[in-house]
Amino acid sequence: MGRMNKLIILVEKDSKGLKKHLHEIVFGYYSEKHEVSNREVEIKRDKGGKPFIMVQGEKKSDFFNISHTSGAGVVIFSNYEIGIDIEEIVSPDDRIAQRFFHKNERRYLHDSEGETEYRKRFYEIWTKKEAYLKWNGTGLAGGLKNLNVLTKRYVFQCIEINGKEYALAVYAQ
Repeated sequence: MGRMNKLIILVEKDSKGLKKHLHEIVFGYYSEKHEVSNREVEIKRDKGGKPFIMVQGEKKSDFFNISHTSGAGVVIFSNYEIGIDIEEIVSPDDRIAQRFFHKNERRYLHDSEGETEYRKRFYEIWTKKEAYLKWNGTGLAGGLKNLNVLTKRYVFQCIEINGKEYALAVYAQ
């Protein structure tokens, strides 16, 4: 897996403020790295919606990815293409599993012992799918049902923040 330079978790109740602060972290990171002011750093998106960095009007081969959910957000910086997703672990919608999960993922999900394990496995699969698709640059249009994330290598962790449980997945090659 590619080298991760930095992972920052930000906790904030206001989702609008959370997104703004995650972008400020990106501007600060790249302005310091390239020794320019924050105003000389831009976040752009390619045709697939994948973010990239422009410094003084020049596209850089630096990689980052952002994700946020209820109350928490993450930003990751890397030397390689990278995707990240964070989701609060709440009661899952089984229609999502039926519609978007590979048959092997649905089997893994239904082999859970109890509701707690079922919820964690659901969000393990979902965050891994999102992280992969963000790495790939295809977004949610990338054929989720054909993608079996159980066959790919990820960094995955369940974390607790302010009494809430979150699933966090990172994908890179």
